[in-house]
Amino acid sequence: FYENSLAGTTVDGVLALTPDVVENLLELTGPIKMDDYNKTIDSKNFVNEVQMAVEIEYDKKENQPKKIIADLMPVVLKNIFSLKLKDAPQFLQILNNNLEHKNILLWFKDKKMQQVVEKFGWDGKIKNTQGDYLMVIHTNIGGGKTDGVIKNQILHQVEVDKNGNIFNTITLTRSHQGKKNDIFENQNNVDYIRFYVPKGSKLISAKGFDQIPNNLFKIVANQKLAEDTDLLRIEKNPILDERNNTRITTEFNKTCFGNWLMLKPGEKKTVTLKYELPFKIKKPKQNLLTKLINLIIGNKLEILRYNLIVQKQPGLASTEFTSQLNLPLNYQIINSQAKNKLKTDGQTLIYHDNLETDGYYGVEIR
Repeated sequence: FYENSLAGTTVDGVLALTPDVVENLLELTGPIKMDDYNKTIDSKNFVNEVQMAVEIEYDKKENQPKKIIADLMPVVLKNIFSLKLKDAPQFLQILNNNLEHKNILLWFKDKKMQQVVEKFGWDGKIKNTQGDYLMVIHTNIGGGKTDGVIKNQILHQVEVDKNGNIFNTITLTRSHQGKKNDIFENQNNVDYIRFYVPKGSKLISAKGFDQIPNNLFKIVANQKLAEDTDLLRIEKNPILDERNNTRITTEFNKTCFGNWLMLKPGEKKTVTLKYELPFKIKKPKQNLLTKLINLIIGNKLEILRYNLIVQKQPGLASTEFTSQLNLPLNYQIINSQAKNKLKTDGQTLIYHDNLETDGYYGVEIR
């Protein structure tokens, strides 16, 4: 879009950031007076004042609703570059925190620069992983500015049968906490949810999702439109599971389940998704000596492994996440490693995370 609108002029890189970054910078620089807009912007009113200017107060004849952002950001940057040396550590801490929380994403045309970005995980990509994986992506379709007032809770339950087969159940609860008298928060949230899971996972059931009325979709006037080459490259083997009304694709070396959920202000809904993983609890490779010992003592040294990586959606503040690994009675956890402390309750292992950053845990089982 940028190149087409500026006669081929291109860029060397792209910096994407959320309002959180600007709020944090304004805490450091202090308020900024915007005389042309009769506003003083600070860290507490930034989002609301900019939304008012962009959505309602802008000059309809001039028709440049986001002009306030173009006018504000140079002042913010000027104030940042004018900081005193004593403020440098706080500025660097703000950058580091927002990069870690995926409030800042980077892309560079230069391959060496981009390799550095990818090394530190600042590119926001879906990771290539071994073992179990989950990333839940929310896409607000015509739901106003309501994402900021939606609370998300995820319960990820892992059931392992006696043969080592793994069945996952995801229970997602979303509550719309918007105020009914707030012009930006009182709209319905229309969410297309994608669940990225290990490639080859088989959907068993999907419950609680909404059937979106046909009148909310526009019919394509020209039926001879060419297919989008980017989508064709990313989305593979799209099918609709009619039994569960769930769209299934292969993307980024993952299986993706897609479905809809609509929330009114004050409303709370829960959906569940159950699927079977394409692998069993993995056995490590054994050398000849280990095999001989196991043969003599009856496989007492055989160790199984399970691990989960859960990625947060860039731009999403946090998600209350719990994973429960439920093992058969003849399984015993002998070692574990995790981002946060793990709890055990009988044959159940429990992992909690607020998903402000990516989460993970892994266990060794005998």
